[in-house]
Amino acid sequence: MTAVLEFKNFSLSLEDAQETLVHSFSLAIQPGERVALVGESGSGKSLLARAALGLLPDGIAARSGEIVLNGKALSACSATQIQQIRGSKIGLVFQEPLTALNPALMVGTQLRECLRFTACENKAEQYERCIGMLSDVQIRNPRQVLRSYPHQLSGGMRQRVMLAAVMLAEPELIIADEPTTALDVIVQQEIMQLLLSLSEDLGSALMLITHDLALVAENTQRIAVLEQGHLRETGDSQTVISAPSHSYTQRLIKAANRQV
Repeated sequence: MTAVLEFKNFSLSLEDAQETLVHSFSLAIQPGERVALVGESGSGKSLLARAALGLLPDGIAARSGEIVLNGKALSACSATQIQQIRGSKIGLVFQEPLTALNPALMVGTQLRECLRFTACENKAEQYERCIGMLSDVQIRNPRQVLRSYPHQLSGGMRQRVMLAAVMLAEPELIIADEPTTALDVIVQQEIMQLLLSLSEDLGSALMLITHDLALVAENTQRIAVLEQGHLRETGDSQTVISAPSHSYTQRLIKAANRQV
């Protein structure tokens, strides 16, 4: 089976090559699979996600290895092809949607933009698709929300809008970068269940970036543990969390247990 996304000995460094940020990282995500990337802040998790979408920050560049999407190396794709991959092939759920959504545009305008690489071109059909997806993410007044600006919505509503935006394009892979961190506990659970349910309905693979090991154990099949850009351990989520083999993973789990 061809992996949806595969990192092959992939390395990232500062453009002056004085510091390596991710060291020869390898991981394959299969169609429909749920994989977690865990590690402390600065371990390279979000950089890997952004590299897959061609959204690396200025000053950071790939130095070796490859990222492969459905058997095709992303380095062989043009800028236009990479732009089309974003959303239609890989969807990204940000940690804080207020910074990801455009504050100057109404929600409806932004959602319709997510349909530009799909076969849905009729404006009336686009409107109905947006209404339907907002309903799917449990927004009770979707027509009002379409006419709203992001700042007029609560944090939980904005994250639901972000989920709707990602799901509208029906991506093969969803990357969720700490999707519930900025929310209260009850809303966190609701958003996570929506993300899992909608991705399952679409048949999309999921790469969950998080520090929440309980979330990983309950909702993912495999886990990859990163420390300062090094892949320390990978395997079945339940097995790794219950019987970690690497000392860094052991320390992470002990720290998480102390916080409970």
